[in-house]
Amino acid sequence: MAQVGLGFAGFGGLIVTLLRENRSWSERDLAGLKSIMEQSLGVVLFGLVPFVFWYGLRNEQMAWRISNALLSMFFGWQFVIKILRRRQLVKRNHPPRYPRLFISVYLVPMALMCSLEMRAALMGSLFWYSVGLVLLLFQAFVQFWVFLTRNVAPDV
Repeated sequence: MAQVGLGFAGFGGLIVTLLRENRSWSERDLAGLKSIMEQSLGVVLFGLVPFVFWYGLRNEQMAWRISNALLSMFFGWQFVIKILRRRQLVKRNHPPRYPRLFISVYLVPMALMCSLEMRAALMGSLFWYSVGLVLLLFQAFVQFWVFLTRNVAPDV
């Protein structure tokens, strides 16, 4: 999973840079690129986290509990960052081009996964941890797809 996230981040950065070679970056473009990188690098980091705790603690259940808690905090942090970034762009007259996409792909799933991961941290769950990583990849993919198909990125 970590390799997929790293490859996606690198490939996404390369394609986006090539698409924007002859133009300046708008605030919305930068917000979209930040979103791709945050989600992709989150997958890389959290793809490795359970191994660190498993090898350090030698207790699989505790490793998953800590990993679920950390991923829950990451989703909470991402939720706050997305809202603050959106507010900032709206103030500068750059609202999201796709507000329903922003809400349905980013805000609602992040809030839901934050609570589910925190609940999973009580017992340690590989299933919910994997679902969280797949959600991060999916969100990065959606943003990347918007870059490729519209050649303009919303602030998601």
